[in-house]
Amino acid sequence: MDVTKMCDVGELNFTEGALAGMDLPRRVYVFDETIREGEETPGVTMTIKDKVDICVKLEEAGVYETNTGYVAYIPEHAEACREIHKVCKKLRLNGYIRAHGGGDLEKDLEFALTLPMDQIDINIPCSEYQFRIKGITKEYTLDRAVKAISTAKKMGHKNITFGPFDNTRADLNFLKKLLQAGIEAGANRVRVYDTLGILHPAATKWWMKELKNAVKVPIQYHCHDDFGMAVANTCAAVEGGAELIDLVVNGLGDRAGNCSMEETVMALECLYHVDTGFKLEKLMDISQMVERISQILLPKNKPIVGSNTFIHEADIHVAAILSGRTDTFEPFKPELVGQKRQIYFGSTTSSDSVISLAENRNLKLNMSRVDEILERIRKEVDAKGYANDSEVEQFIKELK
Repeated sequence: MDVTKMCDVGELNFTEGALAGMDLPRRVYVFDETIREGEETPGVTMTIKDKVDICVKLEEAGVYETNTGYVAYIPEHAEACREIHKVCKKLRLNGYIRAHGGGDLEKDLEFALTLPMDQIDINIPCSEYQFRIKGITKEYTLDRAVKAISTAKKMGHKNITFGPFDNTRADLNFLKKLLQAGIEAGANRVRVYDTLGILHPAATKWWMKELKNAVKVPIQYHCHDDFGMAVANTCAAVEGGAELIDLVVNGLGDRAGNCSMEETVMALECLYHVDTGFKLEKLMDISQMVERISQILLPKNKPIVGSNTFIHEADIHVAAILSGRTDTFEPFKPELVGQKRQIYFGSTTSSDSVISLAENRNLKLNMSRVDEILERIRKEVDAKGYANDSEVEQFIKELK
């Protein structure tokens, strides 16, 4: 599917001025956090079967990798990893190992070797906020991280992500030093976190560029949505050169949630023309599955997958859609994301919309009875909030 032919977002995004200062990678890899962060959503639980079912859908959609969770500390996470591996052969699997605050580090790393994981993620806190609560120091953090990564390497872990967290509140020079030390110890990827979602997009892009200049391995970016900026910040991180991005279906997660998968991949594909490898037509199906499993209902006006996204009700919108010029009020076609277009007639409907529908459906309209048709529409609006196009078509036929 050619995304550019399914979107009509104008040319401003792709002008020289708009692209100035960006370091866009040719390809961004989607790292899924749904079965880990999503399950941390207050009130949400997922069975191992739920996680397998979600991962099957993610693999079909072209997701690169998923986090199976705290595999060395929670038996169900380790079991989920094993079960997912049985059915998902393309989806890469990842799991957390704590350099501080877990169990016995060597035993944890040994156990991780028994699991069918493609990558382990070694994490440790790195901000003064975290140091105070955990009673550790910069010096300890640096030494402990190096020990954990070098030990993992010696044991035979080939692919190691180093992911110190609470990075956007950490001393930047220390963070650079810490990341560099982790790479020298054997990490082949680093993961950086805006743990509280506190940066704005301009700061995120600058920060990412600073980190890109400091390290020579791929950078993975993770953002929370406390200020409603996770999608914008993730796109800004890609502008700064991030090659992997952490996304969660329906934006689930701790507190206000994480970066929405559906909104981010659509923004990158349509507004930046960055390849995510994602089969966008799978978005609606995945979103609905996670909505059922999580029992967290989506707002009707949620971008991309909300039920209102392709419902047209205002007169000028309806007239444009019925004329066949859907691009007048749709920046992308509904089929691109697995949605369907609908037309509603509501409280602001005028005779123009009724006439447009009649012309579009080649119906004979008795102009003297338009007011009666509008009255029928208003009764439907009073009863359920709208009348759909099929109902109005029937009104026209009945009052010809």
